[in-house]
Amino acid sequence: MSYTLDTARDSLMSLQRKMAAFNHAVESIWYDGATVAPKDTAENRAASLGILSEEIYKLQTSSETVELLDFLDEHSEELSFDEKRMVQLLMKDLKEMRAIPMAEICCLRGTYCAFRGCVAPCQGGL
Repeated sequence: MSYTLDTARDSLMSLQRKMAAFNHAVESIWYDGATVAPKDTAENRAASLGILSEEIYKLQTSSETVELLDFLDEHSEELSFDEKRMVQLLMKDLKEMRAIPMAEICCLRGTYCAFRGCVAPCQGGL
């Protein structure tokens, strides 16, 4: 995609909103399981966490996200302090996420979920 500074800013805010929504859902499901959810709902929660983890990974590491962040980084002198910081943090997260295969991230989340007492089958082979 070819960006202008305005479209890139809009895309950055859209990315931030999507990431916040996914993370809110993950945290809510995890908190529910750690507090009041019945034990027999653990498998469904684990499946939901796995799906959400995969979607977060795909969003954070997609070619569109890389292209957006590269464009914004190249134009950082034209960004506000807050926008620059968002780009820096997202680029840091991207670098960290790309170093770990998606299956391992979902498996690690499942392992932690299993530690908390729910059923979370690992499909990543960890």
